[in-house]
Amino acid sequence: MTFVLHYDRLIRVKIISVLIFILNFSSVSFSVTTLSSVTGASNTIISSTDGSWQVFGGIQGPNYAAYCTGGVTGPCNTCTGANGVDDGACNPAGVFADTPLTFSGTSDVATVGAKWNLCTTGGAEVVTPSANKDTMLTTTWGEICSELNSGDSDCSDALSTSTLYLGVGTDCSNLGTEKISIKFLSRAVDPTVQSNYVDCPSTPSGQYGACHFSLFPGDSKVYLEDSTFSVNTSFPAVDGGPSGITTNQIFFFFVEVGPTEADNDAYLRITNDSANSISTSFLPVANDSSLGGSFIDDLTNDVRYCFRMASQDTAKNIEYFTPLSVCAADPCDDVCMTPSEVVGILSDKKCFIATAAFGSEMDQHVQMLRKFRNEFMAPYWLGRKIVKAYYYVSPTLAKWISENDQAKKWARWMLWPILGWAELALKLGGFILLAPFVVLISCFFIFRLFQTWRFRKA
Repeated sequence: MTFVLHYDRLIRVKIISVLIFILNFSSVSFSVTTLSSVTGASNTIISSTDGSWQVFGGIQGPNYAAYCTGGVTGPCNTCTGANGVDDGACNPAGVFADTPLTFSGTSDVATVGAKWNLCTTGGAEVVTPSANKDTMLTTTWGEICSELNSGDSDCSDALSTSTLYLGVGTDCSNLGTEKISIKFLSRAVDPTVQSNYVDCPSTPSGQYGACHFSLFPGDSKVYLEDSTFSVNTSFPAVDGGPSGITTNQIFFFFVEVGPTEADNDAYLRITNDSANSISTSFLPVANDSSLGGSFIDDLTNDVRYCFRMASQDTAKNIEYFTPLSVCAADPCDDVCMTPSEVVGILSDKKCFIATAAFGSEMDQHVQMLRKFRNEFMAPYWLGRKIVKAYYYVSPTLAKWISENDQAKKWARWMLWPILGWAELALKLGGFILLAPFVVLISCFFIFRLFQTWRFRKA
């Protein structure tokens, strides 16, 4: 009995000792260094897996004074036709060799004389360290380019040896394990040189970016026709860019067409000058270039717009604009479009002719046609083309039908076969849509067999 009590006491002592060790171990502090922001870059991306950073510079040539009127204090918008050419490459966050690049972060490293350092993988100093760990590390793009590209201080060449480490220590030899990996990527474009794509209804090689599009009207929006949206065989690669810089967005510049203005005249007014009443919109695009169902919204119904397309890369450079020759005459129905609540085939609006024939857009026949349109026509390219043609002629016919009782009777009579077809498709499935074609083909073959039989009998 005595042994059991002593053993029990020993177990309790061991448990208490383990708990004390765990509590003491958990109270030990570990140094943590984090990078909270990078200012002066065109774009930054933080990896969700390892916390590494990618810092992008869309280099806009040496002449920063033409764009940065207040001095080089950060990225500048070079998408201004007044400073470059109207369809020259541009960047809403362009940088120059003199643009300051500032790294801000926190660290609980307590080493005397610790400061922020930017170092190579081999532990060599790249730029002058900060004054101490409580101040930010500031350099310029020119200094980064000069160090990484062997003296290329104007950043005219894309960065090649680009991975550096940021950390806190007395120098680059003792940053510890908390240093942050930063990959610098840059691409230089010239805002004073035209950058138009070669229009490509079929996909050519030897070019870059998106290169053909057409639009379809909707309710307060226009849709990008997926079947006519084309990219070059090199997509998403960019001209002269490193592997880490690719096309990732499709930009649209657009203007309203004046009441008495021709499409081609309005098209000439579209530039990359976002500060001169030129509206912009963008569509994110994956590496497979799929943009099915994409649209530009917040437009005004019954107002005509004209659009020019361009491609944007991960360094924010915008280039490869739609050439003006695409809209050389009036009208330009592929690139100029009038959104309307009437022609929005993907919205729940009325059908002109059916409404005129049956007297109300709430009539059950009209609602059935609307449902048929949304389920069996709108999702498919051929269906959209048919509906587009219908809406082109529909308003004029509908006006005539609504004012003529006899025309209403004839319109209802002509709509009955379509209504029957639509009802069968909605109840039995889309395969019923093939029924008329099967019947026609069968009749053709029966007729041919009959003709052959008569010929042989004769």
